[in-house]
Amino acid sequence: MQWTEKYRPRTMEEVSSQESVVETIKSFMEKGQLPHLLFYGPPGTGKTSLALATVRAFYGTEHCRQNVLELNASDARGIDTVRNEVKTFVSARSFSDKGPRLKIVILDEADQMTSAAQNALRRIVEGNVKHARFFILCNYVTKIIPALQSRCTKFRFRPLERERVEGHLRGILQKESVEAGEDAIDELLAVGGGDMRNILNVAQSVSAGSGVLTVSGICAMSGRPTPSQTGHMMELLLGKSTMLCYDYMENIRRSGNISVREILFSVVKRIRDSVALDSEVKRVLFVELAEIENSVSKGCSEQVMLCGVIGCFQRGRLRG
Repeated sequence: MQWTEKYRPRTMEEVSSQESVVETIKSFMEKGQLPHLLFYGPPGTGKTSLALATVRAFYGTEHCRQNVLELNASDARGIDTVRNEVKTFVSARSFSDKGPRLKIVILDEADQMTSAAQNALRRIVEGNVKHARFFILCNYVTKIIPALQSRCTKFRFRPLERERVEGHLRGILQKESVEAGEDAIDELLAVGGGDMRNILNVAQSVSAGSGVLTVSGICAMSGRPTPSQTGHMMELLLGKSTMLCYDYMENIRRSGNISVREILFSVVKRIRDSVALDSEVKRVLFVELAEIENSVSKGCSEQVMLCGVIGCFQRGRLRG
């Protein structure tokens, strides 16, 4: 069983780092005024978990199945799904005369829906206010059309606090009898960046079979350079041997199947934490590396972008 499901929060109180959101929704339910909800924020921060916990609190386990429709909009993103599945579900009466009469539709990853599907959904939301509520979940609220946003109460989910993630992670590793050193836990938390789902998926994959978490295993699974590789890259980037630096970075990229974007992220973190580089050099490097990352995202050659990384360090060193 996937750890993300095995250890998913079951109650609203178990959802971590989103206390103000939880308290507000509980207040809505206590007053009998549950609105349409729009949850947005980074992945792995509890949006789906809170939506599911809310419907359990609202219905109890007895009435959940017949009164809740859960769809992943990234898989069913077109207008036909909205017209057929969603409209049919909210239009059908409940088979039970007991319990709440409202039906709830959970649309996960709704920012993947087409504009036409979102407009169709908006009309369904408008026409079913009396007997349906919609929980719309997304990473990027800007990809949700304004007409749909305005019909929901919006909640931003912040990245999970490192201390809570670490405590939760250590508890799970202990329950699963997985050995992990402090360096491995630090690396795993860095990989996750507040995304609990990603952290647990990587931890489970790396420890499968051996029951041990290692830094090298975590880096290989997540497709990023190891700390020692990043350290050596920084030494070469701050040195004068351009071709030696390029050959080393290209070897890491090819042999480890590591993208230039992950190399950039690792290098940027080292620049941020460096005490040897002054603030002006850091500023120059951050600006130029951000431009390179933007070029990578547009599909530019990764080999050319590696040359760009080396070049911006050469310019930064001259300024320093």
